[in-house]
Amino acid sequence: MKRKGKTILIAIRTSREAARDAIKAWKRAERNESTEAPVDRIYFPDEDMLFRTLSNKRRELLKFLRQAGSSSIKQLAEKLDRDYKNVHSDIKLLAKIGLVEFDKDNKVFVPWDNIALEIALAA
Repeated sequence: MKRKGKTILIAIRTSREAARDAIKAWKRAERNESTEAPVDRIYFPDEDMLFRTLSNKRRELLKFLRQAGSSSIKQLAEKLDRDYKNVHSDIKLLAKIGLVEFDKDNKVFVPWDNIALEIALAA
């Protein structure tokens, strides 16, 4: 399940900014200009939402899972000494936004080697 060097970008963008970026890329492609290499991205509308979603516990879960490899939610809860229900909720949310996936045996894994976080300090 390990994919070498696969990175996902997490950034803060309003829906308007994300749409503007997509339109720029589309127009470059129409003019046959070079386009940026495709990048897997997740956008959050603001820092508060980003850090609520990627809480300390969820980041700990991602790191552990990436290092340990695929695992059942029950095994994760036991190894991290966390309540099953909380781990299940965290995995469900992380899967919904694309930070974890499930294999054919219904074990969860992290398909990323790196998460790149982009936060603009000036508007």
